[in-house]
Amino acid sequence: RMQTDCHRIVMSLGSTTVDDLGLIRSIEWYVEEFERRTGISCAVDTPIGDIEMDKGCAMTAYRIVQEALANVWKHAKASEANVEVSPKGRFLVVKVSDDGAGFDRDEIGVGKSLGLLSMVERAHLVGGSLRISSKPGKGTRVVARLPLKKKRPQESRATLTRRGAS
Repeated sequence: RMQTDCHRIVMSLGSTTVDDLGLIRSIEWYVEEFERRTGISCAVDTPIGDIEMDKGCAMTAYRIVQEALANVWKHAKASEANVEVSPKGRFLVVKVSDDGAGFDRDEIGVGKSLGLLSMVERAHLVGGSLRISSKPGKGTRVVARLPLKKKRPQESRATLTRRGAS
């Protein structure tokens, strides 16, 4: 119960944290808190300084990192995770990966997991895309591609693939 309460409190701080610290420092802070709470080692690779982007897109990037790391903690049985954030042209690319149990996409797809679905929907709502790759025993990788400037939502381009498959 205490873990659930703690997670809920940290999730509720997102908006204030991103507003006060900026996206990059907020992600770095969250990763530090994730390591402290869970004992799971998590490397973070972010650009120096903050990234200028739409506030809604920044919040989406932060929430996707939160949800992906929550899944690592709850389901992956991972010993390590990685978070990478980098601008690529007009987009921000956010990658979260782990060395955990992974899952079979036929058994647990986006439509069967509220956490996976929420990440897909968040990316879609700001005009971005999200890809989840996983394979049993090979970990999971979430890659979000979010516009630096918000645009209208488009048809969802979310995909779920086996880890290592193209």
